[in-house]
Amino acid sequence: VSILQKSNLSAGSANNIIVAMGLNDRSHPILEDTLLDLQSLIDWSKERGVVVAFLEIPIFPDSLSPETCANIRFINNGARDLFITKFISIDQAAIRSNPLDSTGIHFQSHSAKHVVCHITSFLNFLL
Repeated sequence: VSILQKSNLSAGSANNIIVAMGLNDRSHPILEDTLLDLQSLIDWSKERGVVVAFLEIPIFPDSLSPETCANIRFINNGARDLFITKFISIDQAAIRSNPLDSTGIHFQSHSAKHVVCHITSFLNFLL
């Protein structure tokens, strides 16, 4: 958010921004701060006339702890409330982690294609 706020980005230079989050610090998330940052991003986008959408964060219940899955659900639900029609839902059941990934949080290629299809559908709807 701070990078965008400091930028000179305005309508015309980028009309649409998709926020696709990953959770790097899954051991100590400050969930409320994340939602406040997302609200700041929405406020920034309104000032600049730029569309900002949020891509639902995938949940990998076979790879992540129940607490981490609950944290991701909290962020997804908060983002859904904040972004409303600019929240890009994904079919969680269609997302599979790559079995070669030791962390279990990176997509298989067909899952990545599924996510890109949802993003493309959203962007086509905007046109």
